[in-house]
Amino acid sequence: MVVVYIIAIAAVSVIARKAGRTSEGFVRGGRVFPAAVIGLFMASEVVGTSASIGTAQGAFTSGISAAWNLVALGIGFVIFALLFAKKFKQLNEVTISGALERAYGAGVRRAASLTMIASLLLVATAAYVSGGAMISALLGVNATWAVVIVGALASVYVMIGGMRSVIYTNLINITVKVVGIVIVAGFAYAAAGGHHGISVALPTRMLDWDGVGWSQIGAWLIAGGGAMFATQYVVQAMTAVDSEAKARSAGLYTSLILIPYGVLAA
Repeated sequence: MVVVYIIAIAAVSVIARKAGRTSEGFVRGGRVFPAAVIGLFMASEVVGTSASIGTAQGAFTSGISAAWNLVALGIGFVIFALLFAKKFKQLNEVTISGALERAYGAGVRRAASLTMIASLLLVATAAYVSGGAMISALLGVNATWAVVIVGALASVYVMIGGMRSVIYTNLINITVKVVGIVIVAGFAYAAAGGHHGISVALPTRMLDWDGVGWSQIGAWLIAGGGAMFATQYVVQAMTAVDSEAKARSAGLYTSLILIPYGVLAA
C-alpha cells in the first residue's frame, strides 16, 4: 500500500507537469483553484507526522489537552484569514521577503530571505526525517536511506509540477490523513468503551482541556498560531486564488480541518 501510494503521488506530479512549464504556473499554479482546495492544501501542509502521531503521543502522556497543539494552529488561520489574507493578496507577492521589501526595502528582503532559508531547511529536514522513520519502519529500509528516499521524492515531484503538483498531491494526502484519523479515532473510542469507559480507565486530569497547563497552551497559541503570518507556503497559497474573498475563505477552511483533527488525534 505504501509503495502504491508513493507511485500514485509521483504519477499525479507527472500529470500536472504542464502547469509548471512557465514561471507563473510553477509558483502560482495558474490561479485556478477554489478557496476550499487551497484551504485543504494548507491543512495538509500543517498536518504531518508531528501533528498526527506527535499529538497522539502528547495526549498519551498529558491527556486530551494535547489537542491544543493543532487547535492553536487552527485559531492562527482564523486570525490570518480575517486580518491578513486580504492584505497579502493585494500585495500579490509569492514570497514573504518580497512582501517585506515593498515596505522596508531590499536590505530587509535579504535578511528575511536568509531567515526563511534557515527555517525552511529545518522544517524540510524534520519532515524528511519523520517521513523516513515511517518508511523505514513499514518497509524495513535502512533509516538513513529512507530519509534520502523521502527527500528525493519530495524534491522531484515539486520540481516536476511546481505549485499545482504540490496542491494536487496535498489533496490526496489530506484526504488520506482525515479519513485515517477518523477511522483510527472511531475504533479507539469504541475499543475503550466510549466516554464512560475512558472516564473510568483514566485519571480525571487526562480529560481536562487545560491539563498541559496554560503556559504551554499560551506558547502553542503564540508560536504556532503566530507562525501562520510568517510561513512561506501560506503566503504563496494566497496567490493561487484569484480574489481577496477566496484568500480569506481559504484560511477559514484550513481551520475547519485543523481544529477537529487535533481533537481526533488526541
